[in-house]
Amino acid sequence: MLIAGLGVAGSVLAVYLLATGNALRAMAWPLVVVAVGQVALGVGLFLRTDPQVARLQEGQAESARMAKVNRSFRPIFAAEKVGGAA
Repeated sequence: MLIAGLGVAGSVLAVYLLATGNALRAMAWPLVVVAVGQVALGVGLFLRTDPQVARLQEGQAESARMAKVNRSFRPIFAAEKVGGAA
């Protein structure tokens, strides 16, 4: 939300520059363009982060389960090597 907050701050500054007729008001429109991009990026990241973290945590649980399954095959492989089946 920091990025979105910076976008909102940029928008407020742009409105101030336009409203006061400040000598720097020409930079208000580029500020608005950048601010809209920052708000969009910030909101997008905010909405995407929780589901992405959940998927990554599920993947870690799946990796742990698969490691256990793979360990269970070690005695089988060892028995095949001893028995000459490999």
